[in-house]
Amino acid sequence: MRNVPGPDLNHPDSQKLELSCGTGGVDRCLRAQITTYYFGHWQMHEPELTDMPDPISYRRIRGSCHCGNIRVTFDRPDSGPAIPVRACGCSLCTKHRAVWTSHPDGQFYLRIADDSRVRRYRFGTKTADFHVCLTCGVIPIVTCVIEGIRYAVFNVNTFDDVDRSQLVETAASFEGETTENRLARRRRNWTPEEVRSEGEDWAASC
Repeated sequence: MRNVPGPDLNHPDSQKLELSCGTGGVDRCLRAQITTYYFGHWQMHEPELTDMPDPISYRRIRGSCHCGNIRVTFDRPDSGPAIPVRACGCSLCTKHRAVWTSHPDGQFYLRIADDSRVRRYRFGTKTADFHVCLTCGVIPIVTCVIEGIRYAVFNVNTFDDVDRSQLVETAASFEGETTENRLARRRRNWTPEEVRSEGEDWAASC
């Protein structure tokens, strides 16, 4: 196979692209518009608007324990005012009257002011951490680490800025579920944590 030359960034088309892409983006944008090498010439086209995915809008929901030591920010894809929530029938959720929600395409941030005042309680399969505030006793979030990624569900009774009429509750029971199936379900349905680089302002989100 003969070598095919790459695009000429000094080509007149690059000047047109520079107007919309900026100098640093000419190479990226020019290459994005090249589709085939045909009879010795690069064939170029303007990208179709239909080829570009629609941007996802998020609804930011904040929650916390009663004293504010544990704070959660949940960015949920905004698909309308209704929020599906699950009333788990296990003994712990029943005793705490906890009702949960999550979204696999969302993201969350967890901020703990004083980690020494938080107990991570496990029971059953011991694969999830119930974050219990030792000061006020509230559980705003449950997390589970799967293959290095932390996923979470959120107690809707700890949300600070959601009208309860928007919560659509259904009963849920996971009795008899194997550990393997439980982890697979969480990976499908729970919300992954947003990983931030060092130096980013977590307080701005929570």
